[in-house]
Amino acid sequence: MNAANKKKTLADLADQLNIATENIVACGDGANDLPMLQHAGTGIAWKAKPVVREKIHHQINYHGFELLLFFIEDEL
Repeated sequence: MNAANKKKTLADLADQLNIATENIVACGDGANDLPMLQHAGTGIAWKAKPVVREKIHHQINYHGFELLLFFIEDEL
């Protein structure tokens, strides 16, 4: 899925579910994820390429879901 479609799909789903943008958490690792990550209230670079790590503040550099759960519990 290209970058524009990822962002649009996320926005459309949030609209359908009546979720405010600031309550969206999105994770991604590549340049095609940047628009989606920047649109979300909280974007997380997950084992991401340098181009993503340079632009996204929150980062997880481990493949397991445990760190994501800790992040959500501690930060959100």
